[in-house]
Amino acid sequence: MKTFSAIATLVLAGLFAPAALADASKVTSCFGTEPFWGLTIAGKSVAFRTADGLTRTSDTSGARAALGTLTSYVALYQGKVKEEPGRFLNVIVKAEQCSDGMSDEGFPYSVLVLSGTELYSGCCRAGN
Repeated sequence: MKTFSAIATLVLAGLFAPAALADASKVTSCFGTEPFWGLTIAGKSVAFRTADGLTRTSDTSGARAALGTLTSYVALYQGKVKEEPGRFLNVIVKAEQCSDGMSDEGFPYSVLVLSGTELYSGCCRAGN
């Protein structure tokens, strides 16, 4: 019984540790490689840019939590694209370790960006 209790404690610690280390709603910039792209979050405004000059901006209601969790774990930013009103921009930031696949640097957040049928995956950081 002690073994089960110890394992349960480790599992629960792993589930709740990301909130102590990071807060997904505090992310301000994200990026991806192959293809290269960048995303900035400033309050309720999100701007997505690709290396070839494509820009999509959106006003959102701010960070929303995934059902059953807090924005410190998973934050959703969602809104219509200003440049293409029929298209939505969905950004999901998750507090978890992320690697950009090109450097040895680790980042405290991962991100998925969905605009229309295009899905991008990358890493994020809080602050500038």
